Amino acid sequence: MQKSTDKSNAQEKNVTLLLEHSQAELKVLAHTMLASEYQDRLEFLLGQNREGKLSAQEEQELDDLLAEIDQLALLKAKADYTLSLLPKNH
Repeated sequence: MQKSTDKSNAQEKNVTLLLEHSQAELKVLAHTMLASEYQDRLEFLLGQNREGKLSAQEEQELDDLLAEIDQLALLKAKADYTLSLLPKNH
C-alpha cells in the first residue's frame, strides 16, 4: 500500500500530479526533449550572451526560451513523479 501513501503525501505537499494523463502519455512527457531548432537557437543565444553581444530583443528571446525550458523541465518532472506512483503495467 506504499503507492497510495505516496499519493497522499504528494497531495499533502501540494505536489501537482498529472493523473488525467494515461501512462503512455506520461512516459512521452517524461522523455520529451527540447526540439533541435530550439536547442540550436539556445546555444547561439548563450554564446552571444557570453560574448556580451546580445541585442535587447535577443536578450528577451533568451529569457523567454529559458522560461519555456524551465516549464518543460517542470512538466517532465511531474510526469516522471506521477509515473513513479502508478502501478507498473508490463
